Amino acid sequence: MSDATGMAEGTAGMTPTWRRAVLGVLTALAVAAAGCTSYLALRPAPPNVVPTVADDGSYVVGSLLTADQARIVASAVAAIPDALAYDYRSLAATPDRARPHLTPEFAREYQRTFQATVVPMATANQAVTKALVRGAGVIDSSADQAHCLVFVDQLLISAAPASPLPSENPAPGASGPTKVAQNRVLVTLTRRDGTWLVAGLTPF
Repeated sequence: MSDATGMAEGTAGMTPTWRRAVLGVLTALAVAAAGCTSYLALRPAPPNVVPTVADDGSYVVGSLLTADQARIVASAVAAIPDALAYDYRSLAATPDRARPHLTPEFAREYQRTFQATVVPMATANQAVTKALVRGAGVIDSSADQAHCLVFVDQLLISAAPASPLPSENPAPGASGPTKVAQNRVLVTLTRRDGTWLVAGLTPF
């Protein structure tokens, strides 16, 4: 005798009360299974895993950025072009352009460094630079401080020619070729009154 036949015979031998009980259990199981399926389909996605650098220096790959880390990266990316680009014909405009992105303390340090190093070099070489951000990410972040790594292409046009190749887009007053330097910049940011401001720039 097959299992199916035995089950049919066993069911046929049940009293109406037992038959109703079995049907009730089967119905309850079907409803529970449907509810479980709906929960699995509609439950919220797991929280994003934030990329971090562990204490041993290893990199922990994360998923999508949190909303706050997106603001951190946006602040870093907005600051770099204004802080690293300059034109020898309007050097005073660079610190003014960069200042809104910087903390007051770093703005003063940036001003001193710019006047002491960039102004004499740019004036002597009639240099014009443009900074293009090519990538950025968060290294670590807390409630009020963060570090970003930003990859930057710096285009430099100088009056002193270093190559026989002509520049494709020479700036007025600059006769040298365009040079491209690929740099990485560690950006330190601090939250001030709800806004992320740059507190340090370290190229490496």
